[in-house]
Amino acid sequence: MPVAERRRPRYVINFVTYSILDLIVQVERETVIGKEYVYDTAKQLGYTIP
Repeated sequence: MPVAERRRPRYVINFVTYSILDLIVQVERETVIGKEYVYDTAKQLGYTIP
């Protein structure tokens, strides 16, 4: 793993670690993990989720 990748923050979702780049890929592929991450982040930021 490159040094730049090791320095990025890691997020633990369902006991699996993701870098921000991994999460972007998950969102682009419209996976369940990506959708949950976007939903949870939007909720934390105070956006209204329909």
